[in-house]
Amino acid sequence: MSDPVKAIARQLQRRCAGLAPTTIRGEKSDRWRSLLFDGARHQIVLDVGDGLVDDALEAIRDMIETDGLTIIGHLIAEIRVAEVDRSGDGARVVLDALTIESPPAQRHHGPSF
Repeated sequence: MSDPVKAIARQLQRRCAGLAPTTIRGEKSDRWRSLLFDGARHQIVLDVGDGLVDDALEAIRDMIETDGLTIIGHLIAEIRVAEVDRSGDGARVVLDALTIESPPAQRHHGPSF
């Protein structure tokens, strides 16, 4: 199963390519379980370097708001921009996400009676 933080960051980095360099500055994940689901709450801190920072921030928001992120083996139940801190020519972006692990696909071997 893929790492949700790295999968989210890679997709956002690809989306921002050509606009501004984007790097993971920090990450934190806390596992949780409910009666029906296993998952995790994540905080991802991205640094958006100098370049077209406003365009990169808009691209990040757009990708989040249009359900443009996917993670193999996970469902993104919630993701939001929690904070944007502009400094100098760049910005620090804090994302909060909740992911749920997808159950393994069940194989069907014909009718069961």
